[in-house]
Amino acid sequence: MSVAFLCPGQGAQRPGFLHRLPRHAEVDRTLAEASRILGREALDWDTAQALHSTAAVQLSIVIAGVATARALRALDVEPRAVAGLSVGAFTAAVICGALDFADAMELVRLRGELMHAAYPRSYGMGVVTGLAERDVRQLVERASTAEAPVYLSGVNSPVQLVIAGAELGIERCFRLARESGAHSLARLAVSVPSHCPLLAEVSQALAARLATVPLASPAVPYVTNR
Repeated sequence: MSVAFLCPGQGAQRPGFLHRLPRHAEVDRTLAEASRILGREALDWDTAQALHSTAAVQLSIVIAGVATARALRALDVEPRAVAGLSVGAFTAAVICGALDFADAMELVRLRGELMHAAYPRSYGMGVVTGLAERDVRQLVERASTAEAPVYLSGVNSPVQLVIAGAELGIERCFRLARESGAHSLARLAVSVPSHCPLLAEVSQALAARLATVPLASPAVPYVTNR
């Protein structure tokens, strides 16, 4: 049987989820390693209060993914491929050996801090289900304003689309989507407008930092987000 490790992004977190990782020596080792790198106890990152910070969310998701993968490998469960959504791309890169865990922690901390600094409040993401991409794109164009911009930021499936932007813009788009017959509308547990032009400057800063980090060839196929 072929196994792929799929690593989630923001929105998968829940308060206390690092504390609920499997009891395993590799999990303990990863938590201790992350604590040393970050200069803070890793288990402090998953409290309900801490998870209000996108930096804490992103760091804890990567820690959880790497810890779980290491525990699985200790049980002889080896992936034939890896993939990651959003910040999960860093998790996947560590798992396949392309990126050192310490470098991943520093990059993800920078990523989260830059994103939070750019949009500390009143922004986020949502999901529209039941409409086609072209329809959601038109609704986004109608809903978006200079004061409350909103963008189409992801295509999960032909009828499940992700939008990102100002909370007011998202709500306007949701209202239009509901009137257009959308099956469901949901806000994501993400406090920043990821994967849209609003984070272009953050992307550029992160790319510049990433260019200084050593990368290795992945040991197994690494599937990107697109």
